Amino acid sequence: MSDQSLEATFAELEALFAQTDSLVRVVLSGRRRNMQTPNERIDIRPVALKDGIAVQVSHSDGRQMTSKNYAPADAPFAQLMRAGFANVLLEHTQGSLALRITKKGEALVHRESTQREQDLSHDRTKSRLLDASDPFLIAVGISDVKGQVKPSKMDKYKQVEEFFALAHAHPDFCDLCRSYSPTY
Repeated sequence: MSDQSLEATFAELEALFAQTDSLVRVVLSGRRRNMQTPNERIDIRPVALKDGIAVQVSHSDGRQMTSKNYAPADAPFAQLMRAGFANVLLEHTQGSLALRITKKGEALVHRESTQREQDLSHDRTKSRLLDASDPFLIAVGISDVKGQVKPSKMDKYKQVEEFFALAHAHPDFCDLCRSYSPTY
């Protein structure tokens, strides 16, 4: 951890953010003392679109995530960074820079130099415990013969998946879950 001025750290973060070819992700979270943040948490990452590289800003209001894509030069990173968040984590391919702003407004900076991979995929598929084409789901009628969840059974699919997640966390719960290996 190192102490340096807050504005100098903001300038360093902005310089690292501008290098979109090595940016992995940015997370803004927490609330500084006597300040209100626009959202509970903000995730920023580069994504590959048809038109080229864009910066995706996803924020949570506590209920749902909302995402918006910006051109790298138009991303509101500088404004968001100064919007009252107490923690800023910027990961790039050569390492990471973590900023924590104390109650007194001082910058505590932590640097790591671990290698990371940049993932530019735009529409990621959610990691599921049970694959939609699992023979069990087809047998009970949740998925069709093509291995896709029927739209009318999506709630039941999520319920079965949640049950398997709970049962898998406690393997003594049932013999079926102990012998069943997840598909993720």
